Amino acid sequence: MEKDVKPSEDPLSVVNSCIESLEKLVNLKTSSDRALYVGSIERLQHAVCSEDSAMKHFVSSYSGGIPLLVAILEKSQDQHIRHFAVLIIEKMLLHKSGGNEHAQAFVFHGAVDHLLKLIVKCQLSWGDDFISSLYKVTARIGEEDKKFAVKARFLGVLPVIVTHIRTYAKRYKVLNTIMRLLKKIMASSVNATKLCKDGLPRELLHFLDEPKKMTIIPVLEAISEATRTRHAARQFVKDDVISRVLQIIFSTNAAGCNRINSSICKTGLKILVHLTQIKIGREKLLSAGTIPSLLSWCRTLLEIPGNRYNTLVSLVSNVIQRCLPPRPLPVKKLNNPVIFSFSESYNHNESDSSDGKNDDTLSLASSTMSSADSASDSDEQELRPLDLVESSYGESVEHFAVFFDEMNETQQIKPHFAAGDDMQSEDFKDDFYDKYVSSPVIEFKDLKLTSLIPKLIPKQPCPPLSKKEMQRKVRKPTNELSHSMKERQQKSTSVTTLVLCGQGTCGKPPAKRANLSETTCDINAIPSTQLNGDKNCHLFRSERQLLLESAREESRNQKFIENVSLSDVYHKQSFSTVSVSPLVKLAYPDIMNHSSDTKLETPLLKQDPFLLRHKIYKYCEEMAQTDRFYAEIYNLDSLMNESSSNCGSSVNIDHHRIQSEKQYDHLQFEARFESGNLRKVFWKGGEEYDLILNPDINSKGHIQWFYFEVCGMKANCPYTFNIINMEKSTSQFNEGMCPVMFSVRNHMEKKQGWIRVGSDICYFRNHYTQGPSTNSILRNKPYYTLTFTVTFENTNDVCYLAYHYPYTFTTLQTHLYYWSNSYDTTSIYFKKDELCRTLAGNTVPLLTITSKPLDSNRPYIFLTARVHPGESNASWVMKGSLDFLFSNKAQKLRDSYIFKIVPMLNPDGVINGCHRLSLSGQDLNRQWITPNVHLHPTIYYTKSLFHYLASKNKKPQAFCDYHGHSRRSNAFFFGCNPEQSWWPSDETKSDCESFKILPILMDEMAPTFSLEDCDFTIERGRESTGRVTVWRQFDVALSYTLECSYGGCSQGKYAGYHMGTPQLEDTGMKLCQCFGKLVIDAHSNRVWSSIPIDVKSFPLSSFEKPSRSKFCTSSTSTETDDEFDDCDEEEQMM
Repeated sequence: MEKDVKPSEDPLSVVNSCIESLEKLVNLKTSSDRALYVGSIERLQHAVCSEDSAMKHFVSSYSGGIPLLVAILEKSQDQHIRHFAVLIIEKMLLHKSGGNEHAQAFVFHGAVDHLLKLIVKCQLSWGDDFISSLYKVTARIGEEDKKFAVKARFLGVLPVIVTHIRTYAKRYKVLNTIMRLLKKIMASSVNATKLCKDGLPRELLHFLDEPKKMTIIPVLEAISEATRTRHAARQFVKDDVISRVLQIIFSTNAAGCNRINSSICKTGLKILVHLTQIKIGREKLLSAGTIPSLLSWCRTLLEIPGNRYNTLVSLVSNVIQRCLPPRPLPVKKLNNPVIFSFSESYNHNESDSSDGKNDDTLSLASSTMSSADSASDSDEQELRPLDLVESSYGESVEHFAVFFDEMNETQQIKPHFAAGDDMQSEDFKDDFYDKYVSSPVIEFKDLKLTSLIPKLIPKQPCPPLSKKEMQRKVRKPTNELSHSMKERQQKSTSVTTLVLCGQGTCGKPPAKRANLSETTCDINAIPSTQLNGDKNCHLFRSERQLLLESAREESRNQKFIENVSLSDVYHKQSFSTVSVSPLVKLAYPDIMNHSSDTKLETPLLKQDPFLLRHKIYKYCEEMAQTDRFYAEIYNLDSLMNESSSNCGSSVNIDHHRIQSEKQYDHLQFEARFESGNLRKVFWKGGEEYDLILNPDINSKGHIQWFYFEVCGMKANCPYTFNIINMEKSTSQFNEGMCPVMFSVRNHMEKKQGWIRVGSDICYFRNHYTQGPSTNSILRNKPYYTLTFTVTFENTNDVCYLAYHYPYTFTTLQTHLYYWSNSYDTTSIYFKKDELCRTLAGNTVPLLTITSKPLDSNRPYIFLTARVHPGESNASWVMKGSLDFLFSNKAQKLRDSYIFKIVPMLNPDGVINGCHRLSLSGQDLNRQWITPNVHLHPTIYYTKSLFHYLASKNKKPQAFCDYHGHSRRSNAFFFGCNPEQSWWPSDETKSDCESFKILPILMDEMAPTFSLEDCDFTIERGRESTGRVTVWRQFDVALSYTLECSYGGCSQGKYAGYHMGTPQLEDTGMKLCQCFGKLVIDAHSNRVWSSIPIDVKSFPLSSFEKPSRSKFCTSSTSTETDDEFDDCDEEEQMM
């Protein structure tokens, strides 16, 4: 019998012949053909393990190789045959490219049950090599089986494991693989408890008495997994595991730059963290003098290079925090001091909102999905995605036709009212006349306004050209504009920063708007160069009229730009902004409409490798000391109970305040302005302050966004700010991200806007808890500290500090006012509707943008932003998109599509300084399946637009929701790939390619965009997001969430730099340009690209699942304890 493959023999032929032979012999019950059986599988093992091509052929679905191996494991009684089968499986699992996929295939075919049964039958005579491979293969495949721990218990593996640990105590090769499997089995708390009753602690602690380097790490990892269960932890404490672990930690030379030693210490510290969850564990640690000993040991690690030592210091901090008495956050109550009350008609819908624990799962739909996520392994409890679709709108959908005037056959343009203009006011007609009298193309339907329409405005579109006129040689007027006029035209298409608020302007009533009715309507007033072409070229009447209208429009826009003050407009728009939180002023940078100044943002802060551990160690020393009481210098709770401030909410006198010479003992704080967020400030003495932020209204959590004012500082003096109640376990602040600051004095003297500032920036877990009991440490999410140091340039300056460049609701209204009065009405169709009102009564604008003349056959593109109010970068991206859509460069794009845009889905949250929720205390991006018209009006009415199109047998070409991401770099997409869906039937969808086009185009065109960071998985818990709902319910293949980092870029020309407002706006512009590259196949209705792209180079394959690291930065704060690694899709994804 020939065991080896001949050199001339084709490996694929060998595999085929062996498979054919084994399929016949697999049911063999006699020993007559045993030699042929053994020879065939041995030959197969040699071919598969030596040739990659043979391996790929064997695992292919049509070869049937994997089911064959599973059948051999199930039916064969020969130890040699099973040995070769296990060796083949081991090689397949170690394959460099397909190990995960192969393991999932074995789980699918039921290999786990047969491997566990083999372990139960295991005998010493089988040999150490086979037993070691058996345990290794079982543990690896078990990682892909969610029911692995349960199967192991029911198949009787638990007592066998304890016996094998005792049997192979001296055979380290086998023992290590047993420990690896034991760790997987003890992921179930029931298994861990049962094993402890069977005597597992004594067997494991025996290895700690005489630790061996070959086994100490696997043994410690097994103990760490077991002690996550309270019963097991109690048993280990009784058997004196603490003294043994401490002895191992202190005797191990962790400072020796040895990875093995640091791994031993890390695992030992994790065990101590787990033991602190029970009272007896904390008492034992305190009685053993653990805190001073750990601090002394920790001091030796402060100056050793290597990020792994940051992890060790963080774990020491975690042990100390849990041993010390709980220190509740110093606030009266965890909820936001501002309470928004619902009307009685729908008050019952917010019954759980005050609890703060289920803020993301309060609606019927999201609650259903959340419960499905946390359900047991039972398949019967799974819900179909479409079971959650709300009932049909019926006839009510026709009410939304008012938002689709562009679908009418005849062009009817309604007047556009800028936000803040009250149609019922006495001055409305004058304001209206000033605004629209010079426009030559607006046509009005309101009979009450007919008397205001000047005769020169044509009531009908220009007559069509005759064939004779079309044959004439006509000079194109747009190419004959002077260079200066072209420059003015370009300026009129984007929001420019006009600083016209001097010392005497802010705080005063806004100046009277320029009377645009003075804009000339006389041909003599228009430059002759725009009217007179070549003497031999004659303009017929319709062309002359079009040229006249274009010139008037240009003159009107230019005059508007020259006379408008955005500061005054902002002041006026602020009167219509409704806030639930108390406001006492307008923020100076918002009045100035300022963003970042530089085209290229500042570099990401280069982190000191020793800074984080020094900060944590200093914090540990403070915790070990007795409680110190600091002076409270700002308290929003108290300010809300006091009488109203002397200055009104529409006043800002910062330009006067910087002239003051008054000296203060400490900094002065304020945050009662739009989008402001600051609750309490404690002065720790010197130049250090502890700050507490507000949670979202009607909730206890979602704490991240901050925006506040400081004054009374000294120049060139470093001030340290510690924000002590941050919630997310990781942050880009540990990756070089810096907060932003705006200096009033620097703006007035240098015209400087927002800049990145800060040094010694760290983000780590602290000891504050949500309640006074010990359970608040163990059962609730911990708080984290963001600390940074700022050195101010000027004495007695007024400065604003923020998480990211603010973009308020009033800023949006100001920009809309600008766009509404400066766009080219001769070529652009623009309509601004009030989509709905928010819970607080703020307007939600809906924008429609396309080109003239209207064409109802154009496909729709829907854009939305700011559903999460703390993601201000999303608004800057939206501003870039809108600037481009109003520009001359977007004419072709407007000719191709109709854009429906909701630039701010959560105005209430933005106004009141929330981070994630609306006033209902719910995440609006988890309400798309069944939005409530009372609780989620913006989502309800936005989704109604999709329903209206569906009623007309139309669907959007694309949908994109703009978001910000706090834990990842670059810009990237979350999309919908049917082949990566949690629901198996989604894989049968016909269109599995279209979603790839837009990401590839963005990767080519947008320097901030990273295709590798994109994720197209459709997860069960994300069914209620806008992205997945629009994809599933309305069959929009190009449905995306566009995420942009708060921090910076890790690739491209901006690698190592922050993403400022210029880069964010450019990303929004590039997205619109990519829409212009899309081509629709008229036959298949599928989307393709007008430029050559290689879809085959798409980086994600169908079987790849998003790894946990994709949603977390490398911050060491995540490594303090696995239990608190709460990476959700930003929350893990939107």
